[in-house]
Amino acid sequence: MELFLIGMPGSGKSTAAKEIARLMNISLYDTDELIQKKYKMSIPGIFKEFGEKEFRKYEETVLNELIIKDSFIAATGGGLPCFNDNMNKMNDTGITIYLKTSIEILFQRLRKSINRPLLQGKSDSELFDYLQKTINSREPYYSQANYIIDADKTLNEIIKSEPFNL
Repeated sequence: MELFLIGMPGSGKSTAAKEIARLMNISLYDTDELIQKKYKMSIPGIFKEFGEKEFRKYEETVLNELIIKDSFIAATGGGLPCFNDNMNKMNDTGITIYLKTSIEILFQRLRKSINRPLLQGKSDSELFDYLQKTINSREPYYSQANYIIDADKTLNEIIKSEPFNL
């Protein structure tokens, strides 16, 4: 079984993926970690030196390497499904699960985040506006997921949802 967790930064993809991988005894991958390992740079470093467009190419490369593996769960970067036909690739390969999180929860989780390049230097009002705009632009991609889970719930409630039922 190949599972892809998608959703906005701060939706809990990495946290949920770790617990699900442990409970299902399957391999765990985080696309941002794979990028950092492969390109030997931090995500903020990649954005600063090469920009978002190059970063999106790195995401695509890592996804193409990942989809040939068997039996895993992957926490994807928030923008990964929205570029380079990545959403279709994930849907063709395995099961996609959108961890849909309210803007209020995302705002609370991300307002103090300093390691997310697209959020750095934003005031609270700028962050809220950015999140609203980004959710609106990404929703058409996220909504193509096989499952949509309300990620405002607790981790325990999430992992008891379909398709996990753990």
